[in-house]
Parts: sequence; C-alpha cells; structure tokens
Amino acid sequence: LMIARHSAESMLGMVNEILDVSRLQVGQMPVRFEALDMRMMIDRVLKLALPLALEKQLNLTTLMDRDLPFAHGDYDLVERTLQNLVGNAVKYSPVGGDVTIQACEDKAAQVLVVQVTDAGPGIAPEIMPHMFELFVTGQGRGKGSGIGLFFCRLAVEAQGGRIWAENAPDGGAILSFSLPVER
Repeated sequence: LMIARHSAESMLGMVNEILDVSRLQVGQMPVRFEALDMRMMIDRVLKLALPLALEKQLNLTTLMDRDLPFAHGDYDLVERTLQNLVGNAVKYSPVGGDVTIQACEDKAAQVLVVQVTDAGPGIAPEIMPHMFELFVTGQGRGKGSGIGLFFCRLAVEAQGGRIWAENAPDGGAILSFSLPVER
C-alpha cells in the first residue's frame, strides 16, 4: 500500500510539473513576487532532502553570506527550483559524497546567486549546451524525466533571473541560478 501511494504521489507530481511547464511556456502561470528569505528557504529544502542524504551518507553543507539580502521572486517557484536542484545533487552524488549549497549577493549585478554543487560524475560535454531543454537527460543510472531542469529554467526566467550549469574543476556539477535582489 505504501509503494502504491508513493507511486501515485510521484505520478501526480510529474503530471503537475508538466502542467506547470505548459503554463510557464505560454505565460499563464501567475508569478507572485515577494521578498524571499533565501537562507530560510535553503534550510527548509535541505530538511526535505535529509532522509535520502542520510541514506547515502552525504555531507550537506551550506555557505551563505552573513548579510544575505532577500531575493525578489515567487516563493513556490523558487522553492520548487531549489528542491529540484538539491534533489538532483543528492541523486547524482555517490555514497559519502558532498553536496554544497551556496548563496551570495552579486552587488554589481544586483542579484542573489544560489549554487548547488554535487560530487557526481559531472555533466557530459554533449549534454551541457542542452541541460535546460525539455526531455534532455543524462545517460547515467537513475536519470530523470528531462522535465525538472526545463521547469527550473522557465521558473527562474519568469522571475527575471537566469540559470546555468558547469562542471566543477575537481569533479561534480555546479548548477546555479540568480534572482533580483529585493529593493
């Protein structure tokens, strides 16, 4: 019964994500801007990811500016973006690996930047230019549906931000996004 319930919830989540992608693509998803406490949001998302991280014996680390300003964005869209990025980092990191979430202000650009770094295999060069396109997935075990990062791109861009990916010099992937600073 628990497996059936989990499967049903997972399928419902995927259907809702597809519907939200569609709404974002045609500009029909309402974006409710407010001041966002990114420190609190990151802590909340990490608590949700903790059970799987503990199961994989991952080290979850946060690095945030002491005087981190509020971001200007939609709470639900930013939280879902963070959940997706952190969930992917946990999924792709090997047992005993590190997942780091950083948040800092880029004062020159007047944006808040969030980076999620994993200890996984990194991003294949042929995938990198297409990371945030619909149905693009990696080739490894446990690959996703190809919807999550596309949703993240649409959500971040709908809030006036941008999202990008790169490989870390010592292995793993770094997925980053920026949002305007609340004024």
